[in-house]
Amino acid sequence: MSIKAIRTCIVCRKSENPSALIRLTLVDGKVIPDLKGGAPGRGAWLHRECAESAIQRGSFKFAF
Repeated sequence: MSIKAIRTCIVCRKSENPSALIRLTLVDGKVIPDLKGGAPGRGAWLHRECAESAIQRGSFKFAF
């Protein structure tokens, strides 16, 4: 049985397939997009259209 991963956007809280979201990681205190999907550590997921809201709300400090 294969289980498909579902991730939740840190801004709008909608659950999606990871291909519909961008994964971000925290590297040396900086939020970096994980474009290849293999970066180590905790990741935060969000829709591309939710990125500006994430910055304005300060959502990253809660995600990491």
